[in-house]
Order: sequence, then structure tokens, then C-alpha cells
Amino acid sequence: MILFNKNYKAVFKFNNNLKLTNMNKNKIIDIGQFSSLSAFVSFLIGTFFFVRYYFFDIESCIYGGFIFLLFSIIANAVIALQLLYFLITIKKYRVYLTKKMLIMLANIPIAMLYYALATTKIISKSPF
Repeated sequence: MILFNKNYKAVFKFNNNLKLTNMNKNKIIDIGQFSSLSAFVSFLIGTFFFVRYYFFDIESCIYGGFIFLLFSIIANAVIALQLLYFLITIKKYRVYLTKKMLIMLANIPIAMLYYALATTKIISKSPF
């Protein structure tokens, strides 16, 4: 694990038990807030693409939405894995990190619903 100090120099902080030795509450809170912000922004952008396509029939939003979906899956998976790592290694903040991870994972059923509705609309427009 690489952490960055105030001078943006990489610092490796592990002890023999694979626990971070210099991780304080502010850094955990920053990670949690970033994950919530990432989940919220992903939700807003995904909803923007869905609404533009589903209600306003703007066909170009399909391609942009699918590209965004791919990038969003990758970015949110990296953040979720980081939360999972800290959830396993830092027992003191398990409840907080679990809540943040559930917020991130709440976007999955929403994305699946948007995908199902969009593909249903695409199929219903098909001439075949």
C-alpha cells in the first residue's frame, strides 16, 4: 500500500501484521467521503444519461451511457476494493467502512434497472 505524505512523496506504512501503522481517523474519513462522493457522482451522471435517452429519445446518449458505465464500473470497483482492504485490515472503523461500501454497492441495482429499461426500449423500437 502506498500512502502519500504532505509533500506528495510515497511512503510505505506497514508493520508485520499487515495493519497500517500511520492511518488516523481523518484519512479513513477522507476515504469514506471520497467513496460516497464517487457513488453520488456516478449515480447523477448515470441518471443524466438514462433520462436523456429514456424520456427525450436522444439516441447518442446510449453510446455515452454505455461508455460511462464501463468507466464507472472500473473506477468504483477500485474504490470498493480499497474500502474492502481497509475493512479487513482496520477493525476499529469496520462499521463506518461497511456503511460506505454499502453506499457504493447501492449503485449496482440502480444501474441494472437503467440498463434493463433502456434495452427494453431499444428492443421495442426494433422493426423485427
